Amino acid sequence: GIRLIELRCHELLGDPMSTLAVANEMTSGKVNGDPWQNKDFHTMVVTVGANAAMQLGLSGNASGFYQTAQEIDPEHSQYRLLKKVMELLNTTEEHIQEGDYEKALDSIDHCLSATRGLDAQSTLFLSSIQLKNCTILSNMGKDEEALANCDMAVETRLSNIAVVDREAIQEAYLVRSDALQLDMDYEEALNDIRAAMDLIPQPADDSDHRYMEETQRLYNRLLTAMHRQKLYNGGEIDFKYNKHTGYPDGRPPERDHEKILQLPKKLKRRSKEGKCAWLKENFKRLARHYHPDKYKGSKKRAERKFKEVKEAKEYISRQWDC
Repeated sequence: GIRLIELRCHELLGDPMSTLAVANEMTSGKVNGDPWQNKDFHTMVVTVGANAAMQLGLSGNASGFYQTAQEIDPEHSQYRLLKKVMELLNTTEEHIQEGDYEKALDSIDHCLSATRGLDAQSTLFLSSIQLKNCTILSNMGKDEEALANCDMAVETRLSNIAVVDREAIQEAYLVRSDALQLDMDYEEALNDIRAAMDLIPQPADDSDHRYMEETQRLYNRLLTAMHRQKLYNGGEIDFKYNKHTGYPDGRPPERDHEKILQLPKKLKRRSKEGKCAWLKENFKRLARHYHPDKYKGSKKRAERKFKEVKEAKEYISRQWDC
């Protein structure tokens, strides 16, 4: 009885870590070693423990509590529902790994709908879904929606830094970094990789191989992003690209100008007039959308995208003689 009061006090005080610790002790039989005599009492403990686990984003722990609750009360539906949510998350990841983003998007939408039936609504657990959404949408070219999901996930995990482990925060930074690179915002992508690197704990001594491996892994990601940024920006002067070889401004920027202007892939088959009409229309639409005075999102992003669209239009106009 006293431990149950302690459990409820931690819950009412909004302390999910202490709530979870007490619930774990009570369900593992550490308290007095007595068997459970009251089914309602036991159900209350595992339900409170599951809710605390979900608030901390620990779906595996919550699943264990819910499974125990179902053993006590076969009518308890939360275990089955959470199991369904986890299966949908795993299916989503499988589709992402296969590169089937349409199916991944469908799975994650079903997953999000299923979470609404859970008793405990957790922003930390939701952040896992948001990161999946970010990856899916960014690979589908829906950069604004993708980054909105990533931003929410990063903000949620940082605002719960007292209960979130560093790997979870690193994951959020690195997923957003990948999405930013697909949006060709390499500066912000590099900042996220550096933020993830800053979270690596200092080694106990020089023989800490885990520290060295993790540092090298993230450093390689940083170098890859920097290389992509260099190709995207252009301007590098070397033996191939210099004033003597006809490139006084150095290496030309490597950009997918047609993708930037969202032009159809089959457009090249059309007549010059048809292509130029498409170019003009898409440029006007995107220029209006990203105009820094009208864009609803980040002004910094608007300025970058507006410039990007303008330069892409100038390049293609020369190519197509529009």
